[in-house]
Amino acid sequence: MGVLRLLLAISVFADHSGKSVVLDLLIRDYLSVKLFFIVSGFYMSMVLNEKYTQNHAYALFVQNRILRLYPVYLLCLIIKIFISYYAFTLNYASVYISSVPKLMHNFENFSFLAILYLILSNIFIVGSNLAEFITVPYVPRFTDVLILAQGWSLDVEFLFYLIVPFLARSNLRILFTILFTSQAIYILTNIQFNRPFSPGHFYNRYCFISELWLFILGMIAYRFYGSYRFFCTTKPDCLWIRIYKIIAIGGIVLFGVFCFKNYLYEGLNYYFLQLRKFYYIDDFIIIGLVTIIVPFLFHVTHQSKLDKQLGDLSYPLYLVHAPILFGLPAVFPFMPQWFVTFHSEISLIISLCLAVLFARYLESKIDVYRQLRVKNQSYAISETNPLLKAALYLLLVPVLLIMIIEILVVLPDMQRYINKIII
Repeated sequence: MGVLRLLLAISVFADHSGKSVVLDLLIRDYLSVKLFFIVSGFYMSMVLNEKYTQNHAYALFVQNRILRLYPVYLLCLIIKIFISYYAFTLNYASVYISSVPKLMHNFENFSFLAILYLILSNIFIVGSNLAEFITVPYVPRFTDVLILAQGWSLDVEFLFYLIVPFLARSNLRILFTILFTSQAIYILTNIQFNRPFSPGHFYNRYCFISELWLFILGMIAYRFYGSYRFFCTTKPDCLWIRIYKIIAIGGIVLFGVFCFKNYLYEGLNYYFLQLRKFYYIDDFIIIGLVTIIVPFLFHVTHQSKLDKQLGDLSYPLYLVHAPILFGLPAVFPFMPQWFVTFHSEISLIISLCLAVLFARYLESKIDVYRQLRVKNQSYAISETNPLLKAALYLLLVPVLLIMIIEILVVLPDMQRYINKIII
């Protein structure tokens, strides 16, 4: 499934790069992130059920997820700060890297609490989506709060990590209840507005409770994978296994058509645009396809070292591409025409090279340590500092507060829409 993850990361890059000679839009960036959430739900459910088998493994799991997310994030954050500072000295005005210069220009106008919020939200990520509800002087937009704009998805991802250990072994009835509740919030709050499911709308990107259903889809896909794996081992020729394989292969082909429609047939875009007019239904089709094919893809590719190596590039590429893509014009303001023409392709090559370096010399070393802790988890759990365990459990408090704030904001919008239907 590493190829899928890398394809999604490249899709985010292609969306951010805009006009390109070779690259073309595969899947819109916000939809690619939603598909990442499904894959994450699948993987987290799998590792919690198959690796974190000891009691009281919650703290160990959260620590390992922090080790997975933060080193690369902090490294890319430092790169972005240096490039943005350099752009600030040149008075470079690109909107994509202007968060740091904008903060610098207005720094002396910030209150102490605003400065504290900006620092904490960029370092620790968690709670950064609250910028939609908190008025920070001179920082009117959510994307201006995060120096590394992709941090919004890491915020949602980490909030999920904090609650998934309590859901991983829940029965399907609970999972489906959460799924339908979160999806109802997502649909009703988006339909309330004139542009349903607008990619830039808060409920469609930054709100944890309206994104939770995507993770749950991945968790349900893992439950299906458990049955599929069992029957592939015991009854590989049974009818439903054959039917699922046909459906999964057909789903992969159809997903490929959605991804590469711009390369297949120019007139094909017309039909996809017609789908989008009906409440972005093409997004739901792609989400459904990925949910269906994920168990099959994982079963086919999970023993492939090449597939794993390609998948390991997805996270560093997702983070590092923005500083490179939007920082090159700042570092080289007087680029030759050929450089301008192939700016996106050159940025992708550089980003992929950095992703390879990060994966090989940083993530792989940390991963060895994480896997060693999982292998000896009884010892790791017993050796964890009790204060650290308590602190990790206390992280659930801001999760609950964030969900309460989001619900308080969501409810009036849902009520207005329901009142329209009733009246």
